[in-house]
Amino acid sequence: MPSLSTATDYFKAMHVASRKRITRYPAAAGSVLLSRFRYGIGPRLHSLFGLMDQPQETWKNYLLDENCRVVLRRVNQACHREIVNNKLAFYEHCLENGLDTIPVLCAVDNNASGVQQSGIIISSLDEWKMQLRHCQQSLFIKLIDGSWGKDAFSAQPSARGWQYCGYEGGLDEFYAFAMKRFQGQRGWMVQPRIHSHPDLDKISAPGVLATIRAVTCIVDGKPELLFATLRIPVGDNITDNFSHGSSGNITAPIDPTTGEIGVCRGSINKTWPEIVDVVFHPDTGNRIPGSRIPSWESIRDLLDRGQRSLPFLRTLGWDIAVTENGPLVVEANATYDVDVIQVSHQHGIGDVLNPWLEKIDGQFRS
Repeated sequence: MPSLSTATDYFKAMHVASRKRITRYPAAAGSVLLSRFRYGIGPRLHSLFGLMDQPQETWKNYLLDENCRVVLRRVNQACHREIVNNKLAFYEHCLENGLDTIPVLCAVDNNASGVQQSGIIISSLDEWKMQLRHCQQSLFIKLIDGSWGKDAFSAQPSARGWQYCGYEGGLDEFYAFAMKRFQGQRGWMVQPRIHSHPDLDKISAPGVLATIRAVTCIVDGKPELLFATLRIPVGDNITDNFSHGSSGNITAPIDPTTGEIGVCRGSINKTWPEIVDVVFHPDTGNRIPGSRIPSWESIRDLLDRGQRSLPFLRTLGWDIAVTENGPLVVEANATYDVDVIQVSHQHGIGDVLNPWLEKIDGQFRS
């Protein structure tokens, strides 16, 4: 029943906003209702952004993902978005433009006409075995056109061949598992599992890649870095997706000038956002705020060159991995989410992003 579900959502938002104190319920109720009916920010996002504890005059600066995507799709036209939506085509683009990126060992693409990278595309078990028979490193397998880590999984070499998703077997079984898992999808790709720089490993779930989400924008022919956020894995997660707090991962703001990491944010509830400050990583116990992203100037340079290489995509959300050997492009997103940026920075970004979009699009229409 939608009406019951909606009523439940409002109750949950009021419960979180009140900090579970009865005396705060009237103010919490007023805050949640005002957020929805004056600013169009629903109860879940009221909790995610922690609006109860922010001055009302700042609420107008919060952007909603669905509204922002409308403008991003207009600014970054469909005919141009395919190069970043297709991860294999984007991989080729990175190679051709000297952008350091994660290698692709092999891929199954049911529409391979658009990708001609020699030796990458496979179409049989024999070719799979040929590509991976000497591989002794952990792997990460993901969809060519997937988002938010959908169906992605990791695999590790073992005495019997490979371990993945609770299974173990040789290359035959590994291939059959991947084909079944991705059945009905466009295709999938295999990459070596990349490890974060040791400095980042100290403030992340050990051995799991943490990435930077950076937003760049071209105005008057010059790329600008607007925002940067660090997405930090926690626990048994194999990806760093924040997923509005439901993943259990945490996120932290990055000073775009210095690369300094600020106070992290994360949800203590996976079913409804209850966002709190996180100073020490739950797994390592190490302090996060005050740390600095390694190779920050190299990252800024990579982002600058990456945005310049795609001038027809006027703004992009980049995912960047920082390794011991320097930064690597993971992917670029033409219709990126803004929620995780606003959660990590603890303020809306409309006052910064809207003017840039107005310069590009003529006017910002939500």
